[in-house]
Amino acid sequence: MKHPVWFDEEKGVARMKIVGDFVLDDAKALLEILKSLYEGKDKRYIICDFTENKGKPIDNETRRWMSENASVIGWNKIAFVGMAPVYRVVAKVMTTVGGQAGNTGFFKTDDETLARLKEGGK
Repeated sequence: MKHPVWFDEEKGVARMKIVGDFVLDDAKALLEILKSLYEGKDKRYIICDFTENKGKPIDNETRRWMSENASVIGWNKIAFVGMAPVYRVVAKVMTTVGGQAGNTGFFKTDDETLARLKEGGK
């Protein structure tokens, strides 16, 4: 998968940087990587960084698969940073269908994102 994914031990969050088209194979690989990154962790936060993304919007098949399968991760909070409006609409639909709308936020900067992720429990 071309999109870097790692666990930021210092900040206590998983991070993913979207660097181009995000397709079904990427989605499937992402969930497997996240399962291993979150193993033994009680808080499951993720920051999806779109600040350098130049790819196409996520296709219907990938959106559908993510909506149906992403909840197995058991995220506490999901944050999207630097996301263009067209991607934001897609992400809102996916997180709503996946039952994560109340745990999702959209931010402009990494600092703002980290501050909001750490607020209020969960």
